[in-house]
Amino acid sequence: MCLPAGLEAAPPAECTWLLRCLARCWHAGSLSCCCAGKGVWQCLTDGLGVSLVHSLYLLSPGVKDGSWTVLQLVEALGSCLENTDPRTRGRGIQLLSQVLLQCYSLLQEKEVLHLVLFYENRLQDHHLVIPSVLQGLRALSMCEVLSPGLAVSVLKAIFQEVHVQSLLQLDRHTVYSIITNFMGTREEGEGADARTALGCWGDGPWV
Repeated sequence: MCLPAGLEAAPPAECTWLLRCLARCWHAGSLSCCCAGKGVWQCLTDGLGVSLVHSLYLLSPGVKDGSWTVLQLVEALGSCLENTDPRTRGRGIQLLSQVLLQCYSLLQEKEVLHLVLFYENRLQDHHLVIPSVLQGLRALSMCEVLSPGLAVSVLKAIFQEVHVQSLLQLDRHTVYSIITNFMGTREEGEGADARTALGCWGDGPWV
């Protein structure tokens, strides 16, 4: 069983359960060809045939119950996140972002810091990846343990790297949600910066 660092000692019963779930998730006949010689974790995160919904069904409970951390999930998704195909990278980030949207309240301050830096860097990625990056930042904007200064850092990164007004309406609304989350949860100084960022948009068609 090939598991990410720190999960090598997972009990056999848990591995059996994962295999049964994975078998149900895969399209008929594809499990044997995709998983030959692979560990279940690699099959789960390589994006070769399992849907996002099914991946979340398997991954989110593990993060919620402490079986693994979000940073271990990032490590396990490494080959997907570093793939040369932007669609594959986008799928990996989409999966990670959706897990964060379900588990953001459980994140530790150090995890949030690393994830913010990761997502800020991804704002420079291909335009196909940006919507999923924004969803991840939306999840992080709701974290109570967000370190002082990170809200301003996120907003600066978004407006420096992304032409917000050219995004689709759904993605513009995601940016709006990030700003309003910061306005509601940050200290007065950062909240003011968020209001300033919101005002920079004026009355443009972004929601």
